[in-house]
Amino acid sequence: LWEGRADYLGIYSRKASLFLPGYVWVEPDASTFEILSGAIDGVNLPKMIDDRSRFEFSGYCTSFALVHYLLHGEDGKYADRFKQFLSRLPAKASAADFEAVVSPLSEIEPAYKKYTKEVLLPLIKASRTKK
Repeated sequence: LWEGRADYLGIYSRKASLFLPGYVWVEPDASTFEILSGAIDGVNLPKMIDDRSRFEFSGYCTSFALVHYLLHGEDGKYADRFKQFLSRLPAKASAADFEAVVSPLSEIEPAYKKYTKEVLLPLIKASRTKK
């Protein structure tokens, strides 16, 4: 979540602090689509939130996708609770801390994966083809 939040906020701040719905990455890397599409099925949200010791590039992609989903997915269903969680995010927040404020990860994970496949991946693909 730390890296996803940093990527998300960094991207939007570089766009003059404007909120741009549907905007995904400033310059999608040629492999971003492939990495995210290949990694999303293997994501385990409790492990991703709890274990920050090993973070590979696919983790940046999947973490960004999670932040995007929590703020925009399902018409912002989790946005207020996620913002509340972020505002008091301790240095070592755990999956249990997340669930206490936002929602059970067993509820979020399948919807997040579906959102990533059906919304984010098509947006990334479209943004790459517009160049």
